[in-house]
Amino acid sequence: MRLAHQRLRLAAHSRVLLVPVVAVFFLVGALFSGDTDPHEAWATGCSAVGAFAAWIVVVIGRAVPPQAEAMLAARAGGLPARRTAQLVVVLELAVLFTFLLVALPLLAGVLRPAPTALDVVAGGLGTFVSAAFGAALGLALGRPVRSGMAFAAVVAVYVGLAAVVPVSSAIAGPVGVSRELSVSTGTSLSAGLLLAMAVTAVYVVALVVLQRAASRWRG
Repeated sequence: MRLAHQRLRLAAHSRVLLVPVVAVFFLVGALFSGDTDPHEAWATGCSAVGAFAAWIVVVIGRAVPPQAEAMLAARAGGLPARRTAQLVVVLELAVLFTFLLVALPLLAGVLRPAPTALDVVAGGLGTFVSAAFGAALGLALGRPVRSGMAFAAVVAVYVGLAAVVPVSSAIAGPVGVSRELSVSTGTSLSAGLLLAMAVTAVYVVALVVLQRAASRWRG
């Protein structure tokens, strides 16, 4: 965990996080500018938070020079510490976006009609797995992939997932979660939504495994 926060501090000092952070707050402001239908807002959020999380992870990865990264990892405990730091980034971004899009509007009282407990659980879990997917995707697109290629890959992945939704939203990752949230107004935790979230969680694990395999292959 210490390594993850050290990398974050380096990225913050370089100011590269300024643009994505401002963009995130614009997203939150646009979704919850007044009385907001929770299903509509959370469905829209699930289709967007992953891309924002991937953007943040890519930016953080490029903000820390390779020499500094190696030095920090060595001091923290080597490869195990680096892998733990990567998981911490995924989990913390997922928690952060869940707070911003679910907990904060709920506490602010801007959700109309007021969501039920099941609505909150559905929105929270959907946002969490969607953000985790994006963060894991950002990890998989780390160095030596160039920044431009990484951002293009994120866009391509989301376009591909959107194209899959008409076939089956269950396998469309966070875009499928968004679709199921938008149509599950009668039953908050529908079978389709649970399946889409479970498949998205599998994608998160697969992306982390892919990133680690690529790191071993590159040496």
